[in-house]
Amino acid sequence: MDWGNGRTDSAMTSYGTSQSAEVYYNYPVSGVYEINVTVELVRLVSSGTQTVKESDTQTITATFYPWPYTVEFNSAGGSAVSSQTVTEGETAVKPADPTKVNYVFWYWSKNNSEFDFSTPIYSDTTLTAVWYDKLVFTSVPGVTT
Repeated sequence: MDWGNGRTDSAMTSYGTSQSAEVYYNYPVSGVYEINVTVELVRLVSSGTQTVKESDTQTITATFYPWPYTVEFNSAGGSAVSSQTVTEGETAVKPADPTKVNYVFWYWSKNNSEFDFSTPIYSDTTLTAVWYDKLVFTSVPGVTT
């Protein structure tokens, strides 16, 4: 079934039985919604030289859930940071700062801009660590210790 949002889903049903299907939607609407659709099922049954049309109605229940997205953290050579699964429209949780030898973590970046962790997530997202060099002074001219 095409849900009109670029995602498709389908459910197989058996004749004369009740089936449920989980469907993930791609719209920023929170909550879980249920719809009931009644369809008429028709099949042709051959018996010898006769073909008989059988029909029945069936109710299909679909439960809609917000789409889950993955937020990946590229530490750009730093310590590993676990990805997060975020429900559509929710926010990612700022992880602990990664570490990298001779560098200081500055911020998480998306599209070369600092990422705001209060931003709702509506797609798979990769955030990249931005670092600056850790300056180590071994001596300062004119200063004695």
